Amino acid sequence: MYDYIATGGFASRCDAISRVVDTMMATLGKEKRYYEQKWKEWERHIETVTGSLYGIAGDLVGLGAEIPPPLRAELPQASVPALASGTIGGLSS
Repeated sequence: MYDYIATGGFASRCDAISRVVDTMMATLGKEKRYYEQKWKEWERHIETVTGSLYGIAGDLVGLGAEIPPPLRAELPQASVPALASGTIGGLSS
């Protein structure tokens, strides 16, 4: 066993393992960055769609429509100024 460890067979196998682990870690880092960017992109899209939907609700309230109570309860009052203040784009409803 000493000869195996001392003559280099062991070291060459450890070196091969180390190279593979380094490659795997680099690949994992690339994939992690890729998916983090994709998740941020998807979050931005979801926020855009959500904001647009809240804007529609605010527009409807501004035009005098009554939002049914179950739907109104789903709307975040503080984050939709048109719903909270009764104005849309500075115009009073």
